[in-house]
Amino acid sequence: MENCRAGIAVCLLPAIAGSLFLLSACRHEEVSSAAGQVKHAREFSMQYHADGSKMLVDGDGRRLVLSPEKSLKADDAHFRIPSRRTAPFSTPAASLISALGETDSIIAVTIEKKYWFIDEIVNRMDSGAIKYLGADGGNLDYEFLYDLKPDLVLANNTANPKKLRKLQEIGVPVAVFHDYLETTPQGQAEWIRFVAAFYNREEKANQIFERIERRIQAVSERMKQVKQRPRVLWAGLSWGRVYYAGRDSLEHAYVSMGGGDYVFRDNVGSGHQPSSMEVFYLQGKEADIFFSRSMAQYGVDSVRKLAVHYPLVAGFKSVKTGNVWCYKPWFWQSLDKVDEIAEDVAAIIHPEMFPGHRIRHFERLAD
Repeated sequence: MENCRAGIAVCLLPAIAGSLFLLSACRHEEVSSAAGQVKHAREFSMQYHADGSKMLVDGDGRRLVLSPEKSLKADDAHFRIPSRRTAPFSTPAASLISALGETDSIIAVTIEKKYWFIDEIVNRMDSGAIKYLGADGGNLDYEFLYDLKPDLVLANNTANPKKLRKLQEIGVPVAVFHDYLETTPQGQAEWIRFVAAFYNREEKANQIFERIERRIQAVSERMKQVKQRPRVLWAGLSWGRVYYAGRDSLEHAYVSMGGGDYVFRDNVGSGHQPSSMEVFYLQGKEADIFFSRSMAQYGVDSVRKLAVHYPLVAGFKSVKTGNVWCYKPWFWQSLDKVDEIAEDVAAIIHPEMFPGHRIRHFERLAD
């Protein structure tokens, strides 16, 4: 994977012999361009070619060939571009498609209409232009998806690995989208360049990405002034289990650049796996601020209810003081706005540094 991220030499291309990409690579000594240089993301890489073809390494380490050649047979690793018919199984991916101005390409989703907060997607579901395929984690209608003949499916490969195998079996062109495994907001935001490659919308993607990058840098520089760093707990509680990420995580990056002290910074790892309640209690009980990965509309909409559902946290300092924040319903549909999220986090940790700031992507739990 590291070789992929560093850039794949032309001499390695026989691994995809017979593809249009190989023929193109043989004709061009210089295959990479500024457009293909990934700055922050660690979970994908890109190469561009003079004939308009591209090679991406997706979130699962798979090599994907993208080509404008109409004769190219689309399958699970070959894509005709630009995509005209896309099925994003991820709401963050859908938010990037929308930000690129390509919402009209979306033909199917795996989230019910009532959970969408992107107006264009809601309107197209109302009109029937976007179909609901069933839940990604369970009753996904693969036959219906196949009949829709998508040019591109964007899916993750963590919670349900069998899904990717099934998509490959039925021969739909699928790219693995793992934005949430990035370790920085900038790396997460850079996935807009991955998505843009399927639409030939690199210029638009670069404009959005550079805006996000500048704003996050401004927040980071501003917060270097702070002298006191409140202790911050960031975790998810579900069905009697606790989920939190270690030092190589987006949460750590957000808290650190926002002027806070992340309580799990000494814990190894980046993913959100079920973790020890004992460690959670010992490290989290004295935290000044608690970011909960839940959303208020799912029932726990007050500090009192949180303590009832999860008695372990009733004695936490953050719970006692009512300094508990959860995600707004559209949080996962705001990948094109991670700069706003970074600013929100900084404003929550250090409100004195952001007088008059309106929190957009989090809400404080009521008493």
